[in-house]
Amino acid sequence: MATTIKALSEQMAQFQALMLASQEKITKDIAEIKQEFQQINIEMKGIRDEAMQAKQMALKNTEQITQVKKLTAELSDRMRRANLIIYGISEDIDQRNLEQCIVNWLSEQGIELEGELERAHRLQSKRTGGEPRSVIVKFAREKTQQQVFLALKKMKELNFKGKKIFLLEEIFARRH
Repeated sequence: MATTIKALSEQMAQFQALMLASQEKITKDIAEIKQEFQQINIEMKGIRDEAMQAKQMALKNTEQITQVKKLTAELSDRMRRANLIIYGISEDIDQRNLEQCIVNWLSEQGIELEGELERAHRLQSKRTGGEPRSVIVKFAREKTQQQVFLALKKMKELNFKGKKIFLLEEIFARRH
């Protein structure tokens, strides 16, 4: 029986040594896991900070985009103020000759431009009923457009090559 107690005692000592070794390994593994967890927490904090910065930048960008859109719309409106729309000019006039025809017609009306006409072109969409497309005349300066518009507005029954035409300042055409 003494051998059995001695054998049991040795087995218990081996078991205890095995338990201690396992406990040390588990303690070491837990410490490593804690360290990795702390590192993950540090990395997550960095990611959260970067996400907040990105969100703030996105908000600033959105505000800037809104401001740019507003300024672009204002600039576009401002640029249109130098435009004059003429309705009724025959489609027989070729686009290449349109600008010179308008300069000549204005000269016939007693309005000399001297390089103040930047361009003239037709709107892309066809008008209903076979009417000619409107012509947009772009002047170099808003003041010139206003002078031409007021001078033509004072004239009774405007005609272009024998056909009745009428005018509209583009700024009003876009807002209505």
